[in-house]
Amino acid sequence: MNNIEKVKLKLIAEKFDIGKCLSVAPVAQGLINETFVVEANKGKYILQKLHKIFSVDIVENIRVVTEHLLTNKETTPIIIKTNSGENILTQYDCNWRMMTFVDGNSFDKIPDALHAKEAGILVGRFHNILANLEYDFKSEFKNWHNTAFYISRLKETADKYKNTKKYLELEKLKDDILYEYNGQHQIIFSGNNVVHGDLKINNLMFDTNSKALCLIDLDTLHQADILAELGDAVRSWCNSVEGISEVSSEFDLHTFEAMMSGYISENKNLISAEKLLSVPNAAAQIALELSARFLEDAYAESYFKLDKSNYKTLLEQNFTEAEKQFNLYKDINKKASKAEKIIKNLLNE
Repeated sequence: MNNIEKVKLKLIAEKFDIGKCLSVAPVAQGLINETFVVEANKGKYILQKLHKIFSVDIVENIRVVTEHLLTNKETTPIIIKTNSGENILTQYDCNWRMMTFVDGNSFDKIPDALHAKEAGILVGRFHNILANLEYDFKSEFKNWHNTAFYISRLKETADKYKNTKKYLELEKLKDDILYEYNGQHQIIFSGNNVVHGDLKINNLMFDTNSKALCLIDLDTLHQADILAELGDAVRSWCNSVEGISEVSSEFDLHTFEAMMSGYISENKNLISAEKLLSVPNAAAQIALELSARFLEDAYAESYFKLDKSNYKTLLEQNFTEAEKQFNLYKDINKKASKAEKIIKNLLNE
């Protein structure tokens, strides 16, 4: 980040109620929003340039949910309004948001079973507390974990690139994804519980004693099926070979048992036993769905932000990520019966 960019970001930051901006630095994570840590007279904050896919209404959702969490004595980042009292600042044809900084640790890969159990406890508590929130969410996520939609979009996008070098490079994985999708019983997710919407493990903060503190990156808050939320968490947390250069993936049953033990201990009554037993299949389906999404963007190169520290091109990044998720899908399927047995034992404790 050059000096001109720093000056611009400081000017943007000072339009929020934080006092004088002392420093601003980019945070090297996230594939959607651009994120910066801001040090100011009044404290430490997170400034984000919001991706164009997000409506400004999501910030009102965040405000309502975080106030409800605070009322229930939960740690959470909160919205900082602009100096004129608005939730969002529009500057340089972009929407900007400021939130308080939560001091803690986040991980790209879950460190151990203790962290997994603590994470499950936090998410279970989060779902329970928000089950009694009376609020009409201001924005919709119409195709959130609508697997059929993303499979259809993969086929349509791939067809646009026929007779190109890129099509030939991606064709085998595309065909493998479509073959697996057509051969599987598909879960149709439906529900109206409040969900975080993106429970990858680096959206949880932990203290130095491994206790899960709070959820961050709240842009995807909405009402949906908790089964899809849990399936996506399993997909993210239980991949024991997650890494930049690794395309092999392994579903870790020990991490799965720990996280489900924590979740069930906090939230046994909000979600039915039938849905809990479907979590492994939901995780497999969402891994396949995400593989399709990454592969579709390997063609289109229009959605995910390039991780420049690890990849040279969006094609390389998205194809690699698609392979990872496809291999994870296969391993979850292979171990699904063992995972279901783990849940049965936890429900009987």
